[in-house]
Amino acid sequence: MEKLGINNVFIFVFVALFAPFYEELIFRLPLSFRKKDIYVSLFTLMLFVGYILASLFCNGVNINQKTTDALIKFTFLFTSIFVVYSFNSITENSLEKIKISFGKYFVYGSIIVFTLIHLTNIDNFDMRLLPFYLFNLLPLFFMGMILSFCRLQFGFFYGLLLHAVWNCLSMLLKI
Repeated sequence: MEKLGINNVFIFVFVALFAPFYEELIFRLPLSFRKKDIYVSLFTLMLFVGYILASLFCNGVNINQKTTDALIKFTFLFTSIFVVYSFNSITENSLEKIKISFGKYFVYGSIIVFTLIHLTNIDNFDMRLLPFYLFNLLPLFFMGMILSFCRLQFGFFYGLLLHAVWNCLSMLLKI
């Protein structure tokens, strides 16, 4: 077994702990159809997208760290205002009606988006190999189904724990 460097430890901790936490917040927390959980999920999603867009912008333009920090803070503020304003009129009763009518579609949609977002993990992505990539993502699709079932049956923290253990075992197999 090769010696673990500080970079490898950081990657291990990120993949085993931070990534599952954020993925569970974004993809499975709102499956409860509670207003508070949807707020947290959307806020996390918007913050993540804002951070990605800010870093893409900052990598393409030669600007200093102070400007980058200001852009990220602006994104954080804008995200907060957007989430609170846009969902202020939704009631728990209307969310319950949506859950009854369309709940299973949201669960399946969440699983599919969770699976497809992992296409970003592929280095040197080639569109001609998309069917091959999708076939290789089938285990993630089934894992998304298991995680969603665990989340809905046992609660958020059990789904998070299972996700973290799965990622941890996957990383240990790659070492």
